[in-house]
Amino acid sequence: MDTKKITEVQKMKALWKVAGDLFLSVYLVNLDTAETVSLDEYGKYDDLFNGKYDELYKVAEKYVHKDFKDVLSNAISFESLNKHYDDGKKCYDIVYPGYLPNIDAYRYMNVSISFFDLDGRFAIISTRDIDDNIRTINNFKKKENRLHDIIEALSTMYFSIIEVDLDTGIMEMLHFDESMIDKNSDDYNSIGEDYTKTFNIIANNYIHPDYKDDFINKFSLESLRKNWNKGIKKDEILYLGKMSENEDYQYSAGTARFIDHNGRKALIVTENVDPRIRKELEKDELDKQILRKMTEAAQEANKAKSTFLFNMSHDIRTPMNAMLGYTNILRKDCSNLDKTKDYLEKIHNSGNMLLSIINNVLEMARIDSGKETLDFIPYEVDRMSNEIASVYEDIAKSKSLSFDLKVEHTTKAIYLDAAKIREIFLNLISNAVKYTPSGGSISIVVKELPSKDDSIASFCTTITDTGIGMSEEFQKVIFDEFTREKSSTGNEIQGTGLGMSIVKKLVDLMGGRIEVESKLGKGTTFNVYLNYKKANISEIKNEEINCDEMNFEGKRILLAEDNDLNAEIAMEILKEYGFKVDRAEDGVVCINMLTQAKPNYYEAILMDIQMPNMDGYKATHAIRHMLDVDKKNIPIIAMTANAFEEDRKNALASGMNAHLAKPIDVHKLLKTLQEVIK
Repeated sequence: MDTKKITEVQKMKALWKVAGDLFLSVYLVNLDTAETVSLDEYGKYDDLFNGKYDELYKVAEKYVHKDFKDVLSNAISFESLNKHYDDGKKCYDIVYPGYLPNIDAYRYMNVSISFFDLDGRFAIISTRDIDDNIRTINNFKKKENRLHDIIEALSTMYFSIIEVDLDTGIMEMLHFDESMIDKNSDDYNSIGEDYTKTFNIIANNYIHPDYKDDFINKFSLESLRKNWNKGIKKDEILYLGKMSENEDYQYSAGTARFIDHNGRKALIVTENVDPRIRKELEKDELDKQILRKMTEAAQEANKAKSTFLFNMSHDIRTPMNAMLGYTNILRKDCSNLDKTKDYLEKIHNSGNMLLSIINNVLEMARIDSGKETLDFIPYEVDRMSNEIASVYEDIAKSKSLSFDLKVEHTTKAIYLDAAKIREIFLNLISNAVKYTPSGGSISIVVKELPSKDDSIASFCTTITDTGIGMSEEFQKVIFDEFTREKSSTGNEIQGTGLGMSIVKKLVDLMGGRIEVESKLGKGTTFNVYLNYKKANISEIKNEEINCDEMNFEGKRILLAEDNDLNAEIAMEILKEYGFKVDRAEDGVVCINMLTQAKPNYYEAILMDIQMPNMDGYKATHAIRHMLDVDKKNIPIIAMTANAFEEDRKNALASGMNAHLAKPIDVHKLLKTLQEVIK
């Protein structure tokens, strides 16, 4: 270079010296000759290129990251420099990662290229380390992106997110679902940075009047500042609001969180909770309805209980009045034998009526509690039909009633619960006989119907009478408890009013159905439809026992009974049929008497359940664990007032052989003793 040019270079060096440590290197490049001079004060890279730009470029290319070699070439190769100069560019920059051997790491570098004329075409290429700046910017962008992601995530939950500067009253809308507001409204266009102005627009125009005061007390600028000063971290409100004047109010939840970030700040988020709140309100209303229905049901139950007690009091007092009345008459005078027999017969009938009432109540209780079960046994169709009809055949004839039974079937035997089948049809036939005047007729038709299942026999039993009939109103409630039709004289027909209810419940229990047709003064027809599983005749056992042919002479029975009256009645009945009876007042005495007796001294034990000192279950358990084989295996029959099906099962489970319910049915008692005594 000539002296003038060198002087200019020296001036440039002096200029770049002022820049100090801002640059790692500064080079002056002659674009005509490629001669290159370092303007760095110390010229610390001069020995790398010997004043030739091509050598300098090779050094730069060596340390640039491989992914940025094209960027470097397009920016500062000698050909590129000339091209950019010729294109009229004055200056430009590039950023790339460059390798620094002294720290063995890549760092971001900024290369600035400036063109000028100095009696020729020249370029100044300066390099500075901007890695710290780049990383700071990247970290800031990451935080900014993270904040943006958080706001985006929150935007799915909240329709508005606002940051309020409590010192200046300036707000920043971080998120707002613009689809929820009318953009053409004046209020929308008035929303700006002034929080108080925006808040007043919302409070006055878009908050339900019933919630306005609470909304102001929570979220006005003054309230927010007060809460900040009190050290409150979070405040919430549930309110009714809307997004436009024509929109319905919806439930929204607002939350203000107080933060200390470059001053006092409040972050307010608003969420639409209308579907959830309305669902909860509907549930509350449903709960209220359920509670109301439960209350009504309880009231109905209390009413039914009162009705039940009233009816039971009436129905029990009727036979009790007869029993006590005739008993008092006999106590005063029993010399007239004919009257005495008549009174005793009436006392006996009243007792049976009282027992019928009790049995009906117990039956209803078992069914309603869900404890009623079916006990199926094989039975001949003809036999069951004849047994049921025969019960009322003589009574019907005594009233001059025509009584006819017709059975049409192909299936010989079926599985059924004999006791419950009898209860159903005896109730219906009993009513037919009771409510049909003399000269009328009663017919029973048992007819097998076609069945889709070869293993099932379907039957329809029709009971028709020409009796007094029923009104249409009564037919609607005939199966309700304690319902009885009024007679033509206005008096109720006698009966407990439970029979037909029991019939309906038993038919339902068996999976059948019952239908009734009746006209006042014309008569009544009942159709009962039931399905039975078919059985084989060979499965049926003949269990007929004639009590008159039984011989128990000299047989000894141990009776465990704590009640003197019950014990006296049982002992008299047993003695009448030849038994010898010893009595034990409770379970302890019973065990002692059996223990002290000789082997096979007693044929059987009649065991009450509820007794003092030791009940029948515990006594049976102790007997079944005796060492004497004959005594431990003695037949034990429960004879108790515990008459439910579960009582029978409990008795058998405790080790007893059979279960009989009080009051004593003599035929059943003798039949059972005949079965268990060897």
